[in-house]
Amino acid sequence: MEMDSIPNGNNTATGTPVGATATVNPTPAPSSNIPRLTESLKLEHQFLRVPFEHYKKTIRANHRVVEKEMSAVISGVTDAAGSDLSPDDAVNHLNSLVSRLQGLKRKVTTNLIL
Repeated sequence: MEMDSIPNGNNTATGTPVGATATVNPTPAPSSNIPRLTESLKLEHQFLRVPFEHYKKTIRANHRVVEKEMSAVISGVTDAAGSDLSPDDAVNHLNSLVSRLQGLKRKVTTNLIL
């Protein structure tokens, strides 16, 4: 078997023979880096958790507002349908309900953008 010369000119007997492959053992991360890595992951978790919790809180609040407004509008429509209002009063009542829904739409679209 022939020995390949090492490119830097160091011809020692520890060189690998031609055609032989050397096995490389992967070195595990030093134990001194593990606590630092763990702290880094904890810090990243905190940075992600706060915006996510804020997002969930905002979504829940918006959902409550939408449910409240929609139930109020639906009950207003059923009240208007069941009562004996003059045509002008009924139109005014329905216009107020429409403006209430438009306000709700404005609130929802501005909260979605933010």
